[in-house]
Amino acid sequence: MNLKDRLWIIKSHIFEKRNSILMIVFFFLMLAILIILAFHNFMGYLTHYEDLKPRNRDLRIYEKLSENQIEQIKKINHVVFVSNLNDNLYFEIPEYNTNELGIIYLNPLLEKNEITIKNGKSLTEKYDMICPTKFYPHETFNENDFIKNIIGREVTINGNTFKIVGTYKNTEVGNSLSDCYISEEAFTELPNSQIDYLRIRVDNTKNNQYVASELNKLGIKVSNPKYPNAYEGFEYISLFITLLILFISFYIIYNFIKKKIRYRLTTYSILKVSGYKNKEIYKIDLLENIILATICFILSTICFIIIYNLVIYNINSLTEGMVTGEANLDINYWHILLGYIFIILMIWIATKYLIKLNLNQSINNTIRNK
Repeated sequence: MNLKDRLWIIKSHIFEKRNSILMIVFFFLMLAILIILAFHNFMGYLTHYEDLKPRNRDLRIYEKLSENQIEQIKKINHVVFVSNLNDNLYFEIPEYNTNELGIIYLNPLLEKNEITIKNGKSLTEKYDMICPTKFYPHETFNENDFIKNIIGREVTINGNTFKIVGTYKNTEVGNSLSDCYISEEAFTELPNSQIDYLRIRVDNTKNNQYVASELNKLGIKVSNPKYPNAYEGFEYISLFITLLILFISFYIIYNFIKKKIRYRLTTYSILKVSGYKNKEIYKIDLLENIILATICFILSTICFIIIYNLVIYNINSLTEGMVTGEANLDINYWHILLGYIFIILMIWIATKYLIKLNLNQSINNTIRNK
């Protein structure tokens, strides 16, 4: 039997009452799965948000060290750099705002891979500058105040003129909308750029403890600020809830498909008498369920996007936009696709098992058990 024949058979009963009920079930299950996947993604992002921030990979040493000791530190695995420069400084930039006070944070670019250039180029000249793609040097939030097309613009700080040559996505490193990067050479000329302790940048927060242990072996006392993660447990809770929702969804789908198949046992028996094999009947039923699920998937995705954007809009209103400006809360379309895959897998497993179970019975038993 070819696809055209299967579609002709499906067309005759796809809009019957039981299919309408099944579509409603599919719609709400898909919507629930999309929401729970988005929630799990959000909790995962929230849990690891602090790990994105470069300064949380810094270890501090307050004692005076010799050049030889500093060279030994640089040789430790996972150490990116050793510096006595401040991690950032802020300056008022009133010319960027007519009504409010403009503020810009300057960071020395000491770690080559700390940021990824999205537009423009990296630092090549002493007074080059890299700023967020959505640059916002203001105290209060207003999306209309985003400075667009910033590449080529100039900023005067401490008597020097800096030129913005590139942009990066601040949410990738947990920076604010006004965190910009300049060269180490230019940063050292700024007031308060030097600090009275050493900053040791580690390549990953997971390696902080290892580097601290190696420093202790060298007799160097480390101040390792710990940032307690209040959300760590929520990631596991959200994972448990996600798995629970998926299990419940499969249970509901299984039972509704079971009722649908039992309702059609007489039809299936007639098809078998007409010469159709179990495999062909299975393909017809599976295709019908996938068509219904796909229609519901499109509708539930549209509904989910509307709900998600409304939630983000309210978060923007409550926080004056700073949370969404500094955190990556964009819709994860991979999770939407993943939700569709989950549903199709559930339908495939349930349909294959139930068709095989019911059609292996004799025709008489099939009709009697209806």
